[in-house]
Amino acid sequence: MIRQFSAGGLCALAVSFSVLAFTQQAVAQSMSSERQIEQEVRSWISIDVSARQNSLLSQVFQCRFFSVTPSLETPSGEGTAFGDYLFIESEGLIGALEQPFTTQPLPQLQACIKPGMLINDETQAGLLLDALQVLYPEDSRFEAPIRIIEKSTNGWHLINGSFFEKRSGYAVELNDDGTVAQLTRSLEL
Repeated sequence: MIRQFSAGGLCALAVSFSVLAFTQQAVAQSMSSERQIEQEVRSWISIDVSARQNSLLSQVFQCRFFSVTPSLETPSGEGTAFGDYLFIESEGLIGALEQPFTTQPLPQLQACIKPGMLINDETQAGLLLDALQVLYPEDSRFEAPIRIIEKSTNGWHLINGSFFEKRSGYAVELNDDGTVAQLTRSLEL
């Protein structure tokens, strides 16, 4: 069955199609504008990646470490860096290494300790502390630097700071052969 439309009906239909086409074009232009703006803002962002190379790190760890600093520079020339992040590369895998701010185990870092690394005496414990401080420097702007190495029941306490009058640093639990069983950042040593 063929329907016939009046001139007024065809005109209304044509206007409807025009509005629909205009709306679709406006949405497409808006999406295009959003993408253009997104691309423009992305061009303001730069990321500085540099390998952390230090003889202490290579003596203690089998992984490679990288410092990553994202920064933003607007067209007016204003710039700011936001954060300094640590990345780790091990056996071709790359991931972010969390900055420990509370008492917490450090399994990613522990897995990077060289398999033959033994912590059987204060000198070896000091080497581990020195390497950890290369990765996580203790902020000593408000107090004198602390460096205490103590034998604990099942390993070592590597103290390099304080937190609300309590000593902070790393608790190192050892296996019987002197290898690291658990590495923990601790705010209460």
